Amino acid sequence: MLDKMAKRRWYEIGMVFCDLLNSLFIYAATLIIAIPAGAMVVVAKIMLTLMLGIGPFFIAMLMFPVTAKGLHPRLLKL
Repeated sequence: MLDKMAKRRWYEIGMVFCDLLNSLFIYAATLIIAIPAGAMVVVAKIMLTLMLGIGPFFIAMLMFPVTAKGLHPRLLKL
């Protein structure tokens, strides 16, 4: 879009501004979609890392009878 704008002559100044406005709308629409999508990817990666990090702790707790039997019903009562 900006290449098209750069090839215009000086007497087509109205079309230059129209092309500039068009390209700004396209850039803004792209950013409106790309920024939340990128944030979701970053948050998903952080949460996956967190879950993979604390997962072995819960598996280790299941190895002992006291925590395997007694912890789960107490959490359900809350």
